[in-house]
Amino acid sequence: MPVIVHKALAAVLVAATVGVVPAPDLPQPPDVGRAGGVTLITGDRVMVTGGGGYRVRPGPGRRVGFSGQIQDGHLYVIPSDARPLVAADLLDRRLFDVTQLLAWRYGDADRPDIPLIVQSSQGTAPTFRGAEAARRLGGLGMSAMSVPKASAGRTWQDLAAGAHSLTAGSTKLWLDGRRSYNLDRSAEQIGATEAWKQGMTGKGVTVAVLDSGYDPDHPDLKGVVTQEKNFTDDPDIRDNTGHGTHVASIIAGADAKYRGIAPGAKLAVAKAGTAFGLTESAILAGMEWAAAEVKAKIVNLSFGAPDTLGLDPVEQAVSTHTARATEAAFSLSQ
Repeated sequence: MPVIVHKALAAVLVAATVGVVPAPDLPQPPDVGRAGGVTLITGDRVMVTGGGGYRVRPGPGRRVGFSGQIQDGHLYVIPSDARPLVAADLLDRRLFDVTQLLAWRYGDADRPDIPLIVQSSQGTAPTFRGAEAARRLGGLGMSAMSVPKASAGRTWQDLAAGAHSLTAGSTKLWLDGRRSYNLDRSAEQIGATEAWKQGMTGKGVTVAVLDSGYDPDHPDLKGVVTQEKNFTDDPDIRDNTGHGTHVASIIAGADAKYRGIAPGAKLAVAKAGTAFGLTESAILAGMEWAAAEVKAKIVNLSFGAPDTLGLDPVEQAVSTHTARATEAAFSLSQ
């Protein structure tokens, strides 16, 4: 099998066709993270070596070129037949962010499949040859699925030119990425202490918390959590990182000394993350639950990730659910 050898340089695109193409005259690029192999959704394999060098092994029977780019310290490798779909915003560019895929442990040494989120403007997300369904997100017209890396090349044929081709423009494919837990200072920073002096509380309000679960035995949360649901592969709602319990207590903790921002509020806890972070498909499912079933007036999302070009599935879901809730509230006020 021929191998394409690249040495990437910041802000420089290096195109190559099938064959062996050394690049000895290019300076060594900056470090782009972990070394390791990554199978792309196209079935091609990228192997990152020490110091930021990398090699591309095209999938079986593939006769395409590849472009490599270092952007913000991340290595992107995009096959020529995927570039038009990325440019048309039908294919998530993160699917070719080799640095991020390795950092999220989506590399070949970490997992045998590629996690995806598919959306269709026709309402029901299609399935592709070789893909395995994981979770349907009907309210968003999305589905979470995974593609075994061993059959990624066959799935790509469907995506690029098959019956459910992305080129038709009605389907969009994202990577099912990960988010990281985060939270800054809270009570004094947002003026909660002044609100308390005026007698303001959270009584009568349900807040949905999408996080790492919570500790059901924590004394500050006794009688505070009234609904819960687990959207992860963990066996139960229990918080194994401490972050979800921390966030829940900040919102509505019942401790006399360290009370929550909105004492008296009730919590609906959706466990959307584990010790490894939160998958976007679990976040989307938790959002649907909070909006459609709990009908929470407030949803707390104390996690994040570096922003990327275009809308990612979480950003789009926030916009969709916000628009629906606003429309519903306006209708009730008429």
